[in-house]
Amino acid sequence: MFRRITAFLLAACFVFGLCACGREIKTEKKIAIITAPKDEYPEDYMSAKALYEAYPDTVVLKELPDTRILHPGDPEIMTISEELATQPDVGAIIYSRAVRFSSASILRAKAVNPDLVIAAVEPEDDIDTIASAADFVIACDWAAAAKEIVSAAKAAGAEYFVFFSYPRMSENPLVVNEQNAFEKECKNAGISFVADFANDPGSGYTDETGIVKAKDVIRERLLYLRSKERVKGEKVALFSADVTVQQTLVELSDENGMMYICPEFPGIFSGLGGAYGVSLPGGMNGAADYKAAVKEAVRAKDTKAGLYLYGFPLMTAFINAAFYGVAGILQGQADTLADSITSELEKAAKSRRFTVTQNEATNIFYGYCPAIEKVR
Repeated sequence: MFRRITAFLLAACFVFGLCACGREIKTEKKIAIITAPKDEYPEDYMSAKALYEAYPDTVVLKELPDTRILHPGDPEIMTISEELATQPDVGAIIYSRAVRFSSASILRAKAVNPDLVIAAVEPEDDIDTIASAADFVIACDWAAAAKEIVSAAKAAGAEYFVFFSYPRMSENPLVVNEQNAFEKECKNAGISFVADFANDPGSGYTDETGIVKAKDVIRERLLYLRSKERVKGEKVALFSADVTVQQTLVELSDENGMMYICPEFPGIFSGLGGAYGVSLPGGMNGAADYKAAVKEAVRAKDTKAGLYLYGFPLMTAFINAAFYGVAGILQGQADTLADSITSELEKAAKSRRFTVTQNEATNIFYGYCPAIEKVR
């Protein structure tokens, strides 16, 4: 009985707690983690903060302004990167989400301190460019994710799968691979794949009006697709590569009896919480209660929408693996990079369903864990 209880508690600590507990880190250099704000990428922020709280003497935590807003002049991520590089006690930088301008930021930091160890997670810049500058990159395995997402849509009776994006996003090979993966899986499943590329609502905006406009644009684009009969009826699954419009996709699913399967990055904190009035928890240790509250709120409402959530802390696993991987490099561990990062990802995930693949002859690692659940 004791063993069973212990196993359960350990599993609970992993799934919704902090994978940072229980490991000793011995490095003379500090590890900086740059993260987007909680309102933009909740799991990224909570996971980075958890590492800071677990290792306050080792981790330097830097929070960016909202990266969805276009800032004129020198982006703050570049300034922060350069400032960290000038600090002699900082030996590594982790970009917990390698947002726009991360490539230039890494190059600027390396120019100041060539010995910096750099890890980038889920790049929003060109992934190959970032990989050429960073020590390693960890990203979502969109081939595996698309397979599960489309399979869920098929099981729900979807006849159309709409992939919303912008020309700017389509310049990123990671987004292109994501789109191609969905298109391939839709073809295999006999679902009509519809790629819609709206004018970028963020272009020209330097404040929150760009975010507001993005939500309006996504509504306009769905109306356009229906008016042109590119999609018909209610058996439509909606997906967007833009984090800004996730709540709007849920609302559109509610209003039109359509489907919301997964957010732009598989994560617990999807658009469902915002659409159904569930507040974010203070940290990852509150994720289980958050997930339960979302389910209860959705099931209490009379809706024809097909609504799903992703129940695995994938970004937490990625960020923790990046942290321990970087720490290993700083500590001079003998493992090869491939063995070291693969091992750290598997340790962080602690799930037999989690898979890791490495692009041959590169330092890019892809991970995914199937965890889509039907809410209603």
